[in-house]
Amino acid sequence: MPEKGMKKTQIVEQKKDDDDFMNIDSIMNMMMTMMMMTMAINMTPLAQNANKYFAAQQSDGKQEPKELIADPMLRVYQVNAGKPWTSAVIYNWGSYPVKIGFNSADQMFQIDPGQIYNASRVGTSMRIIAVYYQCLPGQSTTVRVTGEY
Repeated sequence: MPEKGMKKTQIVEQKKDDDDFMNIDSIMNMMMTMMMMTMAINMTPLAQNANKYFAAQQSDGKQEPKELIADPMLRVYQVNAGKPWTSAVIYNWGSYPVKIGFNSADQMFQIDPGQIYNASRVGTSMRIIAVYYQCLPGQSTTVRVTGEY
């Protein structure tokens, strides 16, 4: 209710000031700002995890060449714990087949003489930390392994 003695223009100005305080645009702007801040707070850990993931996928480009002698006894080459390999190239330099396994002797596969095998762990969370190798009874062969970290 207008007070006594107020002119009509004063009443309109007072009503306009009241409307500006809580008009729908200002409420929407406040809600949008609050939503954006909430999203930014919630996305920060996700961005940090993504950065860690992509940094882990990158290789230093350094190589570690090894020459391994395989015989009937199951053997393992442990990769330097501080520098797990992102990829490895294996070349069967000998004259007999060799069985190779990465990180486990449970899933070994055969590489024939003169054959090259490329293994890549880029895009996975598990790096190459061990190479298992073995020949059939009565056989021995040389395997060249070059790991990249």
